[in-house]
Amino acid sequence: MLQFKTRLRISEMLYLIYAVLVSSLMLLNAISDYRVSMYLLAITFIWIVILTLKHRNLSLYQLFLFTYFFFLLSRVFLTIFGYSDFRLCEYMQVNYMSPELALRTLNVLTVFLIGTSYAWLFYCGDKRCEERYFKRKVITPYFDHAYNMAFYIFFFMCLIKYIYIIRYVQSHGYLSMFNGANLNFPVILTGATTLFEGFFLLMTYYHRDVKSIKFYFSLYILSAIVRMFEGPRAFALVLILYTIYFWSHYYSEIKFTNWKIVLLVLLIPFVITIIGSFRSGNGLKALYEDNIYLELLQRQGVSISVVSNTIRLGKKFTNRIPFLFGYFTDIFLKLPPGQTIEDITQGNYLGHHLSYLLNRNSFLNGGGIGSSIVAEVYDSFGGNLLFVLIAAILITLLVFYVEKIAYKSLFSYVISFTMLRQFIFSPRDSVFKGLNMIIPELFMCFCVVALESTVAKRKRRKEMIQPSDDV
Repeated sequence: MLQFKTRLRISEMLYLIYAVLVSSLMLLNAISDYRVSMYLLAITFIWIVILTLKHRNLSLYQLFLFTYFFFLLSRVFLTIFGYSDFRLCEYMQVNYMSPELALRTLNVLTVFLIGTSYAWLFYCGDKRCEERYFKRKVITPYFDHAYNMAFYIFFFMCLIKYIYIIRYVQSHGYLSMFNGANLNFPVILTGATTLFEGFFLLMTYYHRDVKSIKFYFSLYILSAIVRMFEGPRAFALVLILYTIYFWSHYYSEIKFTNWKIVLLVLLIPFVITIIGSFRSGNGLKALYEDNIYLELLQRQGVSISVVSNTIRLGKKFTNRIPFLFGYFTDIFLKLPPGQTIEDITQGNYLGHHLSYLLNRNSFLNGGGIGSSIVAEVYDSFGGNLLFVLIAAILITLLVFYVEKIAYKSLFSYVISFTMLRQFIFSPRDSVFKGLNMIIPELFMCFCVVALESTVAKRKRRKEMIQPSDDV
């Protein structure tokens, strides 16, 4: 079970009083000017960041705060400094938030953020995680070699598959990937990505020495970087962030003053911009923008419009299952490839429904605005801010619990790897997305555990049957 703090520091108590006051004002709709909410949101975020920095070492929650700012709050801060106007939504459909809609959007973002901070503030963490992690699991050497060989095979198969996809994207455009693209790669490459990640999880679960972890994670990140040229840049970014957290949590504590981390943060905007520019066929033109960092924040901050448009268009959605829980049911649906009308009539993914309402033709041609855990929670609970607050607390505590039990078994490790990674990315997506990957990986784990158990039982039987050498 999770353990909670019984005492708070003075700085934490002051924040708690402030957060209760702000959330109460927003729950009671006592704020009438969106500019007030805008500054309260900025103060709340900065205060939470300062509190987390007192721990100095990187944590999962700090990475979540980074992506929360990057995808949801960047335009708010740019507006405060007079560089942008977060009320302008220009992706898929050009519209301008009314003062009432802007106020509601900022209140939702603030209440959700405060909810996550409550969970972080009172959660003690688990100092025994490292002890459990280094408690090495036993694996049959013969099968260990076989798993390792399978990892290499599927790694190279993944690279070949990605090269096929990259060539297709260069010829037909990035959006064609979401429009039922006929990639025509060899049948043998089908499922290579899922199997590669499955064997990656096996190897990193059973081999926890520094050398092995560096090796396997390096190859995994390399595959993700190659995949970036297909178009999905965020996957590689989140994986790099997750790797930093993983290394800091279990191996060597990483501090914010580490020059390598500072260098990585400075390089990420250039990498994202370059790949995005190549994806759109503009080569290196994006590097000649006046301020690459401000332009990147402006572009990536588009997710705030996911929240505002969900509030604005919520009554027009036709989903049968609340978006937050739709991932658990949609994995059983058999839908046509690409983005089709069946995704709207049968599916329950917010990104599809919202994109369809904003621009039907763009959606059917592969376009999309994406999702956000904040928007999913808001719509799933009928726009009630109190439920948004409670849901934010519970979701964050669930993530902390999954983090705690990550190495309790191979199965919990597979679930935690996907869920913790998705938590980092959830401001732009959802915590529960990725279930379609988890199920086949869990099946792989079941087969491995069953195989190892069968071999172990046979060995014990042979040892019992074998006659004693005593005279």
